Amino acid sequence: MTIDAEYNYWDSPYGPGVNYNNVSTGVDYTPWLGEEFKYERHYGQEGVHEATGNYSKTYTDIDMGIPGFELDITRTYNSTDNRENRVFGRGWSFGYESSIKDYVNGAIKSVRLPNGGIQTFNVNSDGTFKAVDSRGKLEKKQDGSFLLTNKEQYQYEFNSKGYLSRIEDRNGNIIIVDVDNEGRITGLTDQAQRQVSILYSDGRITKITDPSGRTVTYGYTNGLLTKVTDPMGAVTTYDYDIEGYLNCITDNNGNTVEKVTYDHNKGENQHKISKITEIYGNVFTYEYDNINKKTTIKDINGRETIKWYDSSMYITNTKDAEGRLTTTEYYLDSAGINSFGEAKSETDRNGNKILYSRDANGNITKITNPDESTRIFTYDDKNNVTSQKDESGKYTFYIYDSEGKNLVRTVQPLNGTDIYTEGSNKNNFAIETYEYYSDSESEQLGYKTYGLMKFFTDAEGNRYEYTYDQYGNKAGVKDPETGKTKKYEYNYAGWNTAEISAEGNRTENIYDKNGKIEKQKLDGVVVNRTVYDLLGRKIIELDGNNYDSSDDDLENHDYTGEHGYRYTYNSNGTLRSMLDPEKHLTQYEYDIYGNIIKEIKKNGSIYTYEYDVMNRKIRTSFKANEESEPEILEEYEYMLLGDKKTKEIYKKYLNSTETAITSITYDYAGRPIREENADGTQKLTNYNPNGTISTTTDAMGSITYYRYDGMNRLTDKWTPIETSLYIYDKYIYDKLGRVVEERTSKKTVTYPNTEVNTEF
Repeated sequence: MTIDAEYNYWDSPYGPGVNYNNVSTGVDYTPWLGEEFKYERHYGQEGVHEATGNYSKTYTDIDMGIPGFELDITRTYNSTDNRENRVFGRGWSFGYESSIKDYVNGAIKSVRLPNGGIQTFNVNSDGTFKAVDSRGKLEKKQDGSFLLTNKEQYQYEFNSKGYLSRIEDRNGNIIIVDVDNEGRITGLTDQAQRQVSILYSDGRITKITDPSGRTVTYGYTNGLLTKVTDPMGAVTTYDYDIEGYLNCITDNNGNTVEKVTYDHNKGENQHKISKITEIYGNVFTYEYDNINKKTTIKDINGRETIKWYDSSMYITNTKDAEGRLTTTEYYLDSAGINSFGEAKSETDRNGNKILYSRDANGNITKITNPDESTRIFTYDDKNNVTSQKDESGKYTFYIYDSEGKNLVRTVQPLNGTDIYTEGSNKNNFAIETYEYYSDSESEQLGYKTYGLMKFFTDAEGNRYEYTYDQYGNKAGVKDPETGKTKKYEYNYAGWNTAEISAEGNRTENIYDKNGKIEKQKLDGVVVNRTVYDLLGRKIIELDGNNYDSSDDDLENHDYTGEHGYRYTYNSNGTLRSMLDPEKHLTQYEYDIYGNIIKEIKKNGSIYTYEYDVMNRKIRTSFKANEESEPEILEEYEYMLLGDKKTKEIYKKYLNSTETAITSITYDYAGRPIREENADGTQKLTNYNPNGTISTTTDAMGSITYYRYDGMNRLTDKWTPIETSLYIYDKYIYDKLGRVVEERTSKKTVTYPNTEVNTEF
């Protein structure tokens, strides 16, 4: 007997509080209300999401340097996004396309994010909202619109129809999203009144034009996005399978960037990714074990990676190709659900475990390292970091304005431990201060952006003054010592077109339509010229000494001379060859993982490289030419030690019969702690809890000692010269960290256990 329990509303947050989709009694409750949310929350995560089988890819078609915001034109593909009437066709989301909708007769509000992902909010009995899977705050306004404030204090306003209409940063800078009654975005306007126009045909976006006139065009076949032409004219082509799923991406040169195969057979894995062919030619197959929440990925060489995940589709364990396991433990809510994806601990492949403590907003308040040292953080109610205490107990304090919008002071105790409060003796601290233009000042000066820094005062009291152009780009910085101003100029896209030094020297940058610098001039003289192909790769590069203006075809983005460096590329985008100005050619070959396996030098000699399953180099060989027999030059071995440290062994071949073997042992943070030399001697390095060096021991067993001040600057150093005798060096700094005095003792000293008292 099978009971149809479709569209239920059991447990929390939306359905059965279980860790599987079927039970042995035969009760099938799939789909339960809200089940799709646990999949859609992971939309926008690049590549294949191993738990959900979704394939995602994000493209930036136009980027602009907008102060306060990044007004980038982006689109994201999610293979399992089946929503209808998409402005870029099935599976695609536009980067400013967001909406809020009712779910379960208004019991839940779902917010669709620009990357296709989703956030959900339970509706309380009093009409307020409680975030289920994010740290956002949702409010309903009196006019029927909604306001979503994220953890970083950015605000997203949705109109009464539920469509995103406005974005505002913490300083009040806005982007207006013009949206019609069907939710289609027709234009964007930034804080400085620059506009992005969007054209449609048959409900699909066909052209986007930015404020500087750059355009991107979009073409469709049967309603599916099949062609995108960027501002430089480069074309990317998209193909789809018979079910309408993206299955091939091709670049402007006709090279396949990626191929995707799906399992469209009916069943629990329907429409999940089954195979990916990457640009290097490697093929990855995906095998899903939904009962055990495990996905196995195998490549063309049989290398296997296994991913385990929890009921919220977050990855919990990864077994790599070498069989080593990494683990992530997450915080769970009161119902035992991983709602936020916030890590509680992480264990690396060596077994080293890092613990994370968090506050009620999910902010990390303490990091406990594998050696049990800790780093402590505090926050204000806007989630700004207000203090940090490192592993050696040394503080940094961050002070914000009364509204928590902008940082106004950064404070470091000179002794590392004094607690800073209002009224503290400033002489005991290194203090940086930040002052900002008020909104009224910005308006009076014609600045169209709010929250611009007016003055920066460094820890020594030097006060730098900043001015801006009307769009909020930094136009000038006045040096307090010289009184002179360094100036900057920008184009309409916000790209830095010129810098004028305080002495009057002018550096100019000339860009292509994708924002790459093609030419640089210093006081009118060309100092650098670069040519790119349509894929944005550097193909010619020359300095002013090799530049000839008669060969320059800047209008067509070309340079016809035979000067400078020349680069060619393989179809997969890897560098194939480099020709230097002296016409010396170096060539490269690669494996299917993108590793260089062969390097042909200018004299015809050949270096070959081999790698292990973790893509670490294990051997370098040499041949004088193609006909020669290879000679091994060096070999590498990687070991995991019993104390969870790693060891790299380096074997250098001196000749056909002799080798020199050295090794380096690393701690959990990747810091070298022991270097063993070929002659049997060793060098040791000990660290303070915060990572500064405490002592080093040389090959003779002599120990050098280091001490630091409260700002982690080296102040004392004892270098051994005889048994128990040292040369003592003293370093004195100003509050900017500059060495103002360096002393060396006249006589040898012993290493002190208390204060240093010596003659200089």
